[in-house]
Amino acid sequence: MSILMITASPQPKGALQNLCQHFLNGVAATNQAVKQFDVGQEPLPPLTVNEDGNFIPPSTRTKELMTAISEADILVFATPVYLYGMTAQLKAVIDHLVTWPGAIGKDKTAILIADSPNENFDQIKSEFKAIFTHFDWTFGGQILAAKVPDQPDADLRFYPQIAEELGKTV
Repeated sequence: MSILMITASPQPKGALQNLCQHFLNGVAATNQAVKQFDVGQEPLPPLTVNEDGNFIPPSTRTKELMTAISEADILVFATPVYLYGMTAQLKAVIDHLVTWPGAIGKDKTAILIADSPNENFDQIKSEFKAIFTHFDWTFGGQILAAKVPDQPDADLRFYPQIAEELGKTV
């Protein structure tokens, strides 16, 4: 299985990165490797069009990510929740997916990892359900870490264990 984790936190050492590491530890216990792509620290450019309304060709980095997505069997999307939704960095990734519909592939499993300082995940769950359904991807699980702000010293409570257990199931 080819696994790709796309992280989208602007916090380089925040709670989300910590949760992702626990997920990766779980995957490592199954002797599988995970390719990682960080759009939180190195965002993709936004999707743009020219004066004729045609999409402007993607950057080299965007092409690298789209190729990695098309080659992966399992996609892990990791984002802090800002104002009830994904970060702008991850939204740029999703926007670019529309320009690659045939190349992305349908036989994929998709997982969501998110943290939030509150308990309301309704919007992000709805967003990702729609995205996974649109691309005909299988839902592979989620970690919704409530009351966990994306800060380096955040109390992760019991979520690291959940992340590691989910990692062992891929």
